[in-house]
Amino acid sequence: MKQSSASDTSILRQLLRDLSPFGVRALDPSEIDRCALFYELVRKWNPLLHLTTLISPEDFAHRHLAESFVAESRLRDDVVELWDVGSGVGVPGIPIAIRRPKLLVRLIESNKRKAVFLDEAAVLLGLEHVSVFADRFESLPPPPDCACLAARAVERMESIVDEIAARSSGAVQLLLFGGADLECVIGTVASNIWSVDIIRLPRSADRRLYDLQRST
Repeated sequence: MKQSSASDTSILRQLLRDLSPFGVRALDPSEIDRCALFYELVRKWNPLLHLTTLISPEDFAHRHLAESFVAESRLRDDVVELWDVGSGVGVPGIPIAIRRPKLLVRLIESNKRKAVFLDEAAVLLGLEHVSVFADRFESLPPPPDCACLAARAVERMESIVDEIAARSSGAVQLLLFGGADLECVIGTVASNIWSVDIIRLPRSADRRLYDLQRST
């Protein structure tokens, strides 16, 4: 028998009470409430927009939320603005905004219908410093100084990493999710401009978070 939405949300809440395998700080009750509401919004919109195939409470808690919290834990102290490029379902931007409600977060999503979903999610979650841009990343002005660019669900990640890096001349940090095959591409792009730290993500044989910080 298929689990009900309420049952799935209860399982998600339980999973979020122990994120120790991911090495991130525990969520407080209000953060868990917002994560649960985010999950319910995704479940509501997913049949229409096909936001994600990772809709089980386990997948959503670990892949969408916990991995985003790993990225949040890597943010530099001088980052004042986060750009989530190709935001899609709102990851990692919305989970990071839940953790850091005062951080300026831009969700960049060229699909207009998905952008409408992101707008509604930001409002219903009370994330006052989240703004949605229904446009392509390359059509926007370059990010400002002290910005971090994050990209997780971007198609053809390996082929556009160089473009992301090239258009991020003012940014101090890039947080990019991908597999082992992304490592060679990032090594070429980084050169002497970016230092690279690679974090193996828990509960995955291949997934990594690439933390690129501008060299001083």
